[in-house]
Amino acid sequence: MKHLIDIRKKANWLVFSSYGFTLLLSAVLLSCDTAAQERKVRIEVDMNAVENVSSVAVKGNISPIDGDKGFALKDPDNDGIYEGAITFNTSARYVKFKFLNNGTAELDGSDDRVLWFKDESVTKRYIFNEYEYYSQEKISDLNFTEDQIREDIAILKRITQYIHPAIYTYIDSMALQAQFDILETELLASPNIITAYKAISKFAATIKCSHTFTNPWNQGGSIEKAIFYQPDKLPFTFKRIGKRLFIDKNASESEALKSGLEIITINGVSTDSIMTALAHYVTSDGSNYEKKLERLSLTGAEKYSLFDIFYPIAFGSHESFDLQLKDNQSENLLNITVQATSKTNRTQVLKERYNELETSLRDGWSFRLLNDEVGILKIKSFAVQRNEFDWKKIIDEAITTLNKQEIPNLILDVRENEGGQGEVGAYILERVIKKPFAAPAVRSSVRYLAIPEDFKAYIGTWDKFPYDFNGKIEKGEDGRYVLKQKYSEAGKTYKPKKNGYKGQVYLITDASNSSATHLMAAFAKQMEGITLVGQETGGNQLGTNGSFIFFLRLPNTRVEMDIPVIHQFVPPLSGEPEDGGIKPDVYVKKNWEDYVNGVDTEVEKILELIANKS
Repeated sequence: MKHLIDIRKKANWLVFSSYGFTLLLSAVLLSCDTAAQERKVRIEVDMNAVENVSSVAVKGNISPIDGDKGFALKDPDNDGIYEGAITFNTSARYVKFKFLNNGTAELDGSDDRVLWFKDESVTKRYIFNEYEYYSQEKISDLNFTEDQIREDIAILKRITQYIHPAIYTYIDSMALQAQFDILETELLASPNIITAYKAISKFAATIKCSHTFTNPWNQGGSIEKAIFYQPDKLPFTFKRIGKRLFIDKNASESEALKSGLEIITINGVSTDSIMTALAHYVTSDGSNYEKKLERLSLTGAEKYSLFDIFYPIAFGSHESFDLQLKDNQSENLLNITVQATSKTNRTQVLKERYNELETSLRDGWSFRLLNDEVGILKIKSFAVQRNEFDWKKIIDEAITTLNKQEIPNLILDVRENEGGQGEVGAYILERVIKKPFAAPAVRSSVRYLAIPEDFKAYIGTWDKFPYDFNGKIEKGEDGRYVLKQKYSEAGKTYKPKKNGYKGQVYLITDASNSSATHLMAAFAKQMEGITLVGQETGGNQLGTNGSFIFFLRLPNTRVEMDIPVIHQFVPPLSGEPEDGGIKPDVYVKKNWEDYVNGVDTEVEKILELIANKS
């Protein structure tokens, strides 16, 4: 146990990891220090579309561009292209940066740009406030030979079957081989970069493991420019109820695109058909289909939306969208056309129009008193690895306020929370429980003894631990390699803390909850004084795969796929585990009427429970 704790501290990671944050780990892996070298870069940025330009600079994380004002760029020929030659003396393999216009950073709400160093001098041109993307002509040239396709599939096949700890939990050997054959047939028929990402994503989803997927955070520049940064995204966000979609925030030029309107069709295809098609490319644990749909939500706050990625792949890249909308209050239908946009531009418009748009992890944490009987602590992510804020202080201050003002009911709202560090959930639970709770030990198992030497050219991770399990495992009764207890998650007794919360607790769950949030819900449901309200969680009672992740990058298509290393199973305290998430004590069905009227359906249900109790 101590060994795993030390590793987690080193890698800023956790057994129950959350979607998207393996980027932090690949960054650790890829930025390992070497001897400092001189790196020469010429940077150019096109400012022609920007108004009121008086000074332009580039500011990043490495000297000489890491000063408060960054590194000044000049426009010597007044063509709107600001440029500068920069020499870095660094051991890093890349630099992260943004451009400044009159001291204000671009890409507000979006990630920094990344420039990878090369041995020779590099010249890069950018457009201010927009990520670079490939033209359709460039994309059409990104093709692969038959030999390259067969080599990639052979590598994918061998490594996935060797490493994945639960490869045959939901799919048998014959069915898996059939999926490899389907993948090969599709890629050979259309051997280009778009099909490669599309087909491998679809294959990964057949394994039914939420941590086995073509992680958008870990793809290379070619896939980002060919798919992610294309200006073919919807100019609005939506709310989802099942496969029904409703306009939420409008970033288009059309004032007719009102919040609450139901989207009936997009370019002539029903939203039901669209969501059904896109779900094939999205992974979830086991048969938890609602989790797939939840991952297709489009809030505008995410860096990579799976809807943004897979809609153009499945239905084609479009410059505009013909929408049929319905006002469910008047039953009127409305047909309008809106122009496509880039994710970056949509974020900028949304930030200008909607002050409440969340663009940081801290934005997803809040506490408020609803009235003199109810407090609400909202936490949208447990991914606090980077210590961007004092999350414990937020929890402690909330508990102090509740106790000081004698608020009898606390709502813990973890909707939209896919997980992160398990210590967050544990920290919360120990501050709201009234008596000790003994959680069972985690059974951790792996599929292999050691990683073959030839695999190391294609995979990597952030620690040497998962490369060799000799001496760290023992044979389980079912023949699996089980990690010895000192390398696994020991049973934990949750103990009430001094000055903990004294009142009734309601935990709101939904399909987004997986990994650490799913586990928190599993334990909370068995704790006295906590009532689960909402929808089934997005994890699976048959176990989670994670702890360590190998990043497999195929040598020819350059598609990256995350492969988890350790299968973790938490035995239920009673009964048999099901192929599904944790069901709430009180199920709440979402409805469009509440959404249109700004009513929080789950909170209203809890208020009803409180009223009926008193």
